[in-house]
Amino acid sequence: MFSKSDAIQGPQLISFLSLYVSILIGWIAYYNYQPILLSKYNLESMNGLLYIIQGIIMVLVPPMAGYYSDQYRSRLGNRFPVIIGGIIFAGLVFMSVALTLTLQPSGGWVLILPVLVILWIISMSIFTSPAISMVELFTSAGKLPLSMSIIVVCSGLIYALEPSIVDLINFFGAPLTFVTGGVLVLVSGFWMRKSFTSLFQRNAEPTIQITDSKNRFGKVFLTGVALGVFMTLIFNQLPDQFESRSDGIFAWFDGGNSLASFILLVSAIVSIPFGLAISKMGLLKSYLFGLPLAVLILLIVLLGSGSVVLSVFIVLLGMAYSWLSVCSLPLALQQISIKNKVFGVGVFFAGVEFPNSIFEAYLAFYG
Repeated sequence: MFSKSDAIQGPQLISFLSLYVSILIGWIAYYNYQPILLSKYNLESMNGLLYIIQGIIMVLVPPMAGYYSDQYRSRLGNRFPVIIGGIIFAGLVFMSVALTLTLQPSGGWVLILPVLVILWIISMSIFTSPAISMVELFTSAGKLPLSMSIIVVCSGLIYALEPSIVDLINFFGAPLTFVTGGVLVLVSGFWMRKSFTSLFQRNAEPTIQITDSKNRFGKVFLTGVALGVFMTLIFNQLPDQFESRSDGIFAWFDGGNSLASFILLVSAIVSIPFGLAISKMGLLKSYLFGLPLAVLILLIVLLGSGSVVLSVFIVLLGMAYSWLSVCSLPLALQQISIKNKVFGVGVFFAGVEFPNSIFEAYLAFYG
């Protein structure tokens, strides 16, 4: 690897986080504006279909993007062609959506909006897995859980602040939001490329001819599915289940989405201490310790009734989510050879998205 045995490359980590944050904000903008745009242009009937297509894309495209990224790395020495191609594609789609909304299409032209939405989902899915796979290049194996904990801090804080971000998005309006999103993705993407290019100039990316382990893609997918089920239940089931509760900890929140934000905030607060602990304990031991404990906590929250008990276990649920988030991807990476690393990351994220895709498809037909 690039780094020394106990090092994290700071400039590369910062540039990576900037792209990751722009991705998260882009998804928040998408989920906020999709129903608004469909309603404005009388396309509500397409909402269910778009969720199904989104699920298919987010399960199939990351492994495909990972496969081609590995192929480019084999020929060119790095995975940037797929990452930059996806970033440019995403930026162009952002701008196209902004232009379309500015022109206010009518008649048959409104159908261009769902097409652009589908293209946007594809573009974001293309570069996300190859970009996230870069985490191994600026982090030593022993520090990988710590790097993941920093990523969890960013995602937790961004989603905890989602209500405020949505207010800001609504203030800007759809066209300016999508222009800003396109600029953020393009700037952060090229910044990361420049940062890693300087790293490549000092050290070559590890050769992919080395097959340091067998590929256990089944285990990688199931690790992703386990995290995905956990996320789907927390962020889709719990908000609806506790929407009307106003006792105990629920008195602090304005609806179920605020509860989800609180869980994410808890996960962000504890993630760095957890990253240090997981680094010392070891990934497999940490995962085998954390998964059954997380399942038990989640079941108590889903089935419990007392306000005091639920209040305590909701805090513990945020901690359990953080623990699993920190150790799941690093554990999956251990199951993949260097030759197929990015494809394996894509398989992992396909597993993460699979439960939510099934859930969204169910709601589209029966919700």
